[in-house]
Amino acid sequence: MEEIVNMIDRVILNYNDDLTISEVANQVNSLMRGRPLFNS
Repeated sequence: MEEIVNMIDRVILNYNDDLTISEVANQVNSLMRGRPLFNS
């Protein structure tokens, strides 16, 4: 849970930084890979 909070915080603090947002998106995708809800 702390990892998710840190990712959200990082995006909020860097909402104008497309690179940071993209990095966090990749982290979320890696974290959620293999979970049924996120398989498309």
